[in-house]
Amino acid sequence: FKKALAEATKTMAHFSDLNITYSVDSAGVSGDVMRLPQVSRRMSHDEVSLARGTADALALNIRYHDSKRCC
Repeated sequence: FKKALAEATKTMAHFSDLNITYSVDSAGVSGDVMRLPQVSRRMSHDEVSLARGTADALALNIRYHDSKRCC
């Protein structure tokens, strides 16, 4: 699951050199590293949904964010 999620996230972000890590720390992106919520071996539906939603949101932000028009 983690490998598939990482590859899908890189594809959505159009950033093949993105490094995906899973951590209990807050999710986010710093440079070329994306930190996603940790998923346990039991992979509950809530854990999977949180990891997928976070990955999708961060990947789309990387792909479409325009810092020239922001804030």
